[in-house]
Amino acid sequence: MPRFNKLIKLVAHFFSFQILIQATDAFSGVLIVRHLSKPEYAYFGIASTLGVSILNIAIGGLGSYLIAEGIQLKEKLPIFSKLYAEIYAFINKKKWIVIGLSIPLIVFMFYRNDLSNYRIAGFLVIITIDIIIRVRMQLYQSVFNIWERYNTLQTFNLAGSVVRLLLVLTLGQFFTAETAYISIVISYAVQLGVLLHYGKQFVIPVAAIDKDRYPDFQKLYVSQLPGNLYTYFDAQLGVFIVTFFGNISLLADLNAASKLSLIVVAVNAFINNFMIVQFAKISTRGKFIKFLMVTCGFFILIYCIAIFLIARFPMLFIFLIGEKYVNIAPLLYLVVINICLGNFSGLIYSINYSKIWIKKVWISIPMTILLQIIMMKYMPPSDFSHVWYYAMVTAVPTLFVNIYFCIKGIKQLPTT
Repeated sequence: MPRFNKLIKLVAHFFSFQILIQATDAFSGVLIVRHLSKPEYAYFGIASTLGVSILNIAIGGLGSYLIAEGIQLKEKLPIFSKLYAEIYAFINKKKWIVIGLSIPLIVFMFYRNDLSNYRIAGFLVIITIDIIIRVRMQLYQSVFNIWERYNTLQTFNLAGSVVRLLLVLTLGQFFTAETAYISIVISYAVQLGVLLHYGKQFVIPVAAIDKDRYPDFQKLYVSQLPGNLYTYFDAQLGVFIVTFFGNISLLADLNAASKLSLIVVAVNAFINNFMIVQFAKISTRGKFIKFLMVTCGFFILIYCIAIFLIARFPMLFIFLIGEKYVNIAPLLYLVVINICLGNFSGLIYSINYSKIWIKKVWISIPMTILLQIIMMKYMPPSDFSHVWYYAMVTAVPTLFVNIYFCIKGIKQLPTT
């Protein structure tokens, strides 16, 4: 009972921090939507999507390796620090390769949407700096989670959110897509600086980096590459298809509607910063299943409440982002259903991630592509509702595959 009370207290404290962080980020996001015209907000969305996609390919599942192995080694600081250094060096090499190979696609995506060469060059520089900062920031956040310094990490995240808001409040009236993105990147840089300063106690300098673990890194990285590449190209193809069938205004509507993801961002932070470590520490089947059932039930309840609220009161969201998006109000419930479906799939993936049960998740790709081809024929994403119906149906294979590997992994856990 004392342990349960301690867990409840920790969760309550986590969510109280998250409410502050997400409220601050929500305010920043709404101000960006309001300050930018629809075309500029569409460009901002393209750049953000590219940045996230490149980041995921660069890290390539190595964060799961750091968490799974780091939990066992954290009391042996020199060995843990060596593990961190090896993973960071490996990812650092992959990062530059991915950025280099992404340049033609970045140029094409912006050129296709009528941006000048100078602006395209500017976005290339900003996206590159963003990736450099966030690769290290994500790994250091994993380090703080391994050491279960949740409150400290939450404080630093809140500091980053406040810096972000202050930049938006100060510079918002001068915003273009580029300056809006720069303000986000600056806040990440501040956050990384704080993490590096206070993380010295968890990661100490190492004399030399061995490559003994590189074959394991490479094996895991390659196993995740098909899925990460698919996600990368699928996201950019989605932008291309929407602007091909629709227009840049439709893309802005979709990006604005996606701000509804703030409803579950606190949930995502809880999963990534807390739940992964808790699942990684559980080694017996019975305990794992109980924790899994409680976790899934809790999140499904949150999803149902979110869907009900946005279906009942859509104009509250339109009030926040501005009347120029009033045309999408009746269909916002579709957006939330998609967000919750993707979030639940991400929850199951994160649970698998904590146990490194992710090596063959790429098998969802051919099934998803087949569904996309069918949906493209019968319901092309030419308007707002079609885009979300398309997304909803094509998300199903990934969810089922994640559930399958979770069940398969649970069966391999010892009963005692």
